[in-house]
Amino acid sequence: MNCTFGETYIATRGKHRGGIILPSLKGLFVAFILINLLLSQISVKAQIAFQPRAAIIPSQLFQEPPKLNSTAKGGPWSEASTWVGGVVPSASDDVNIAYGAKVIVDINTAECLNIVINGSLIMSDAVDLKVYGNWVNNGTFTANASSVSFKGSGNSSISGQSTTLFKDIIVDKGSDVSSILEVNSLDSVSNTGNITLLNGTLKLTTGTFQFNTAPIIPATAGLWLAGATLNSGNFSFINRGWLRITSGTANIGTHKNNRLLTQFTGLLQVEGGTLNIAGRLENTAGGNPNNLIPGTGISISAGVINLNTVGSDDKETGTFHASATSDLNISGGTIVLRKPNAALVPFNDVYIIPGTGKKIISGGTFQFGDANTPDRSLFLINSAVPVNNLIISSDSKPKVSLTGPLAINNQLSLNGHLLLNGH
Repeated sequence: MNCTFGETYIATRGKHRGGIILPSLKGLFVAFILINLLLSQISVKAQIAFQPRAAIIPSQLFQEPPKLNSTAKGGPWSEASTWVGGVVPSASDDVNIAYGAKVIVDINTAECLNIVINGSLIMSDAVDLKVYGNWVNNGTFTANASSVSFKGSGNSSISGQSTTLFKDIIVDKGSDVSSILEVNSLDSVSNTGNITLLNGTLKLTTGTFQFNTAPIIPATAGLWLAGATLNSGNFSFINRGWLRITSGTANIGTHKNNRLLTQFTGLLQVEGGTLNIAGRLENTAGGNPNNLIPGTGISISAGVINLNTVGSDDKETGTFHASATSDLNISGGTIVLRKPNAALVPFNDVYIIPGTGKKIISGGTFQFGDANTPDRSLFLINSAVPVNNLIISSDSKPKVSLTGPLAINNQLSLNGHLLLNGH
């Protein structure tokens, strides 16, 4: 096509006016539409290309595992038909016992992560349910002759709105005292059998619990009384880990000579509450703390410790006894000696022995006798470390005799007799 100014060869429909080609209105409209479509395509592609990424919500990365719900009817734990979806729970599954459902734990290998009981969970005899997370009971739990093991590292809890009555409780969480299983429920929680502490710390905030055999707290375990009540039987209690009392009541032993012994690198830490011991409180623990436990020996900063509530007749160990190698730190609290040592050859009731152990008494009170002390009882004291306060009770007017030099840093309150050299 050849074109010169003033002379036009029209290839499309249009009008000629003064040597300029004017496209028809129809052609102009079509061109406008095509251009707009092209520009809108470019704009959309540009927006897609340069659109910033949406913020990533943490919950989208770490979603809770879906719950395995029981069917409305329930059934044996081991049967796939008991569970919606036909899958028997594993240690990584959250379990929900549905309202109205009745699930029976019929195998010793039953396990789950977290469990919520809205219906009914019934344990067969001689089985163990392993729970790696939290326990929530809002329904009905029947323990029978069974155990529940709480396992896995990290903190977890026992709670709910319904009464939970365990038979045996086994705590095996992590490999040291840092993993805590806390009992803190709106309704009562207790056990009728035994408590076994292997690893981790059992924190008893609510409820009433018991040991039915002589417990030994290992170096990797702890028992923390934080408001609950703890009972025991006709046996002694050995602490090689961390026994901590901040509130509540602990009753150790029911018969004569039942004792609480803290040994090796164990720590008895009393920060409040009440500790009742049928016999004596004995401490041989000292040295470097172990496994995240904040000390060794005995540390008392508050609370009340009642000793010899039933009786003791050991001829070589005091009712309150701290060996030469043990650590002792008393900054507060009251230690009450209810009955004197009944050994045939009289022996010390308070016996704090000097040696390699670190012993500091900067506060607190030793009280001899209370309203339940036999009249005119004779107590003996021998302490290489100065005590802070010493009180002889006015209730039974006991006698206290020194079997060695004694320094009192603060207050001596005599409502009975203080004997020097037996006189």
